[in-house]
Amino acid sequence: MDDSSKRRKVTSPTKSQVVLEESDKIAEGVDLRPHFEVEAGLLEEQCRAKAREKMVAAVDDEFKKFACALRGVQLGLPDRSIELERRISQLEGEKSQFEEKLTWEREVLQLELEKEREATALKLKEVRAESVAEAERLVTASVNSQNNLAGKLYQLRYTKAEILAFSEGNYEKKEIVDEEEVEEMEDGLNVAEKTAADNQEAIDQLSLKIEEAKRQVEDKTITILSRDLALNQLTSELAELKEKAASGSLHEAELAEYRIRALNDEISDMKCNIRVLNGQLDRLKAYLHRLKWREAQSRADLAEVQAKNKSLVDKLAHAHRNVRKVVQLNKEMNERINQLCTRISELERELRVREMKYQKDLKFELDKRDGEIASGEGSREMKEFLRQKEELVENMRIDLTNSRQKLINLTRQMSKRIDQLTAELAESKARRLKDNKRVAVTHQSFKELVVHEQEKCDGEALHQRQLSAGCIFCRGNNIPAS
Repeated sequence: MDDSSKRRKVTSPTKSQVVLEESDKIAEGVDLRPHFEVEAGLLEEQCRAKAREKMVAAVDDEFKKFACALRGVQLGLPDRSIELERRISQLEGEKSQFEEKLTWEREVLQLELEKEREATALKLKEVRAESVAEAERLVTASVNSQNNLAGKLYQLRYTKAEILAFSEGNYEKKEIVDEEEVEEMEDGLNVAEKTAADNQEAIDQLSLKIEEAKRQVEDKTITILSRDLALNQLTSELAELKEKAASGSLHEAELAEYRIRALNDEISDMKCNIRVLNGQLDRLKAYLHRLKWREAQSRADLAEVQAKNKSLVDKLAHAHRNVRKVVQLNKEMNERINQLCTRISELERELRVREMKYQKDLKFELDKRDGEIASGEGSREMKEFLRQKEELVENMRIDLTNSRQKLINLTRQMSKRIDQLTAELAESKARRLKDNKRVAVTHQSFKELVVHEQEKCDGEALHQRQLSAGCIFCRGNNIPAS
């Protein structure tokens, strides 16, 4: 590996960098739909090129097989031709059954995918609606509790740090859940693009097969016309020989009769070959008709997949917009929480100052009254006043303790409810991941089945070519074919 390739390998952007760049573009408000459409077009062109390369080799093999079969027919192997025709008919029947089975399985798979996607979309909508409603309810409850406890700010110094930490953790979890939903939608979009590429490749293969079948039909037609022309020439020669035999000598008559028998044998062979070629031409026409039908069906499937791909692109853009809205909402909520915390701190400081001033005044007043009582200047009314003051202070302490306990209980209830919502979101995410894995496994099994059947057909074609080559070898060496 040279230095330039190393540099290219080092400086090439990774998948995470591409995802970050796309996220930055989405955050800036850039529409990535044209970009995704261009990438889908490039993938389709690449798949078409690969399909053409594969089909060239397949067409060459089919042409060689057909040439070997035609050579066997021309060399006088009618029994083997009949057996091959019977085998070809059997293979065509199996192929048609396999195509029908594949079509049915494809329809069933598409129905299952549609049902699973609809169920997943409904679950996502329900979870999002519940999350939004619960978040609004929690925010409303928090605002109401703060308004109701505005005069009891002393106990907030015990729970402020806990509420802030828990609120920040909750928003981060929501943001992570939204990003994971966007990633799942991107995975679905990639699967749809891959399916569209596979369908386009199948369409290209069918187009090549149709063109090859058309060429074979034209070649067969030309061959039949040439054989008809040769048959007419032989018939005219036979008539001339019969005339010469009628008008010539005995020796010439014997020669003419011998040539007539040879020409009759040759004419019979040519008629047999023409019948065989006509049968092959009919089969090729039927195969061409089936290929055209499959091409039309594949094009319809491709159009449907492209429409689904477009809808997935729209959904992905909508999800990105929702992510931006959630991020903006999180920022606004954090700013609001910071403002409330600042206001709470100011009120706490003001409350502490007033409390210290009140305690100082109360202590001064008590000291003054104690001095008056000690000097004999107090009275029963002053003692009653002092007792009422002590009861009032004790009641205030009891009220503060009860308010602090109520706030702690409310915070615990909010924590339990948020934990429950987090668990439900995690369970929903696990179900979605399980559904996506099941869809991926089904798609992979379908592809493996198609590849297995293609290899099976290729193996049977190779076996037929080997048998044809063996027959030709036996014919050339005068060995009886078993």
